Amino acid sequence: MKLLVKDQLRKIRQNIFNFISLSILVIIIAMTFTAVKSSVRRLDENYDSYLMEQNIEDFYFSMGKVDINYLGGTAIETLCEELDLMLYCGYTFAFIDHEDYPYYLNRLNIKINERIDERPDLYTSIIDGYVDQFIDKYDYEAEKNGVTTVLEDDYIYKFMTINEHINVPYVVEGRMPIEDFEISIFPEFAELNNIEIGDTLIVRDKEYLVTGFHYQPEFAFPIFNLSKISFDPEIQTIILCNQNTIEDLDQYVFYKYLVRGDLTKVFGDFGYDTFQTIDRSVLGKNMQLVYILMPRDINFRIITLPTEVTNANAFINIFLPLFIGFVTILLVVFMRRYIDKNRKDIFTLHALGYTNNEITISLMIYPLLISLTSIIGYLLGLFLSKELFDIYSARYLFPKADFTLYKDILLYAIFTPILSIGVINYLFILFTLNKKEKTIKKFKFRIFKFTPVKTIITSFLLFLTISIMITFGLNGNTMFSAFIEETKLGNNYA
Repeated sequence: MKLLVKDQLRKIRQNIFNFISLSILVIIIAMTFTAVKSSVRRLDENYDSYLMEQNIEDFYFSMGKVDINYLGGTAIETLCEELDLMLYCGYTFAFIDHEDYPYYLNRLNIKINERIDERPDLYTSIIDGYVDQFIDKYDYEAEKNGVTTVLEDDYIYKFMTINEHINVPYVVEGRMPIEDFEISIFPEFAELNNIEIGDTLIVRDKEYLVTGFHYQPEFAFPIFNLSKISFDPEIQTIILCNQNTIEDLDQYVFYKYLVRGDLTKVFGDFGYDTFQTIDRSVLGKNMQLVYILMPRDINFRIITLPTEVTNANAFINIFLPLFIGFVTILLVVFMRRYIDKNRKDIFTLHALGYTNNEITISLMIYPLLISLTSIIGYLLGLFLSKELFDIYSARYLFPKADFTLYKDILLYAIFTPILSIGVINYLFILFTLNKKEKTIKKFKFRIFKFTPVKTIITSFLLFLTISIMITFGLNGNTMFSAFIEETKLGNNYA
């Protein structure tokens, strides 16, 4: 038996080109599967626990401009008094029974909205009362959050007030800001700009003490520009701070109310169509001032991750069996040609007393060695996954799982090629050897004069496999690009 094995090893050297070609295909397949699957697994592993621990909102809403049609009498009186518009208000309501009353009311609305920009605290204090009533009615949990964006040179800073109950920041290092002019930033931004805890970040000539590094669960990329989905961790970061710090920036602060609760209590079945044609009257008279109502399933945020994970898993789960199947077919075609080429040797082995099973086992050396190269592909895939993960997960800023060895990926990447290639080739070789040769003279069809048809078929299958792999990869890239384009318009756009 040793002589048979040595003979097969010698014949492998004689067919080294085919051996190397098929081995490289197996290595690429195992490497790609391991790299992508490991990266996706690490990205998804901490996701559910993160959403639960950070108490991610179910929806948020923001109030629009003042419209006294939806305000109560006390609120209108407060606005008129605080904005020094009592005479103007009195003049307007003097025409309450006049046919031109809507005209005067509209002018009053314009006047109030012109002055309210100087007193945003006044408007929000009035709105807070209406929000409290809405929350109590539907037994929701809510928290107000302030946001404003500061542009300075190439840098984009999104200042946000700290949430304590909903969308709770994940502290990576240090602590959350407490005092005025204390801030927390993304760890990636800190690392790329050589900022450490205790350092000072200067924004618009003001100094801010960095007390911690964090992840903010609301933003997936995060979104800084609605015209494109992109994030540069070196020049963009969310800055968490207290209320006084964000107000000191002396620019418009966008306030939104983060809510935990079932939105269908108000709207019934809620989807993208409902979002586009929402009838705000069902929120109640005062809450018709709602300008934006954004369920988390429609917003740009970290919850888009499962869609991408599902797409990536679908791609790679098809990739492995599909291309292992192609390689197996290529090997079967080659082994058929290989057996025909060595008919005389096989006849001699039969004469020496070797059984078909023994000869089959010796011939299996070739496909077995090729399938074992999947181990090399797996090891290369592990190395590649570390680099791929950093690229693939860059826009999802949240604590990802550490690098680890997954047993199921090991089994799929190594044993799937070994078993499929080994079993199918063993059965094929044994069947071919047991098949009785017919003495009928066969017509030999040739496409080219000096090239056997089997050689053409083998070469065709090899190039077909490579072409499909390239096409598969390009289509996969197109799929992810399409995912990004659709996400720009809303996750449920389709």
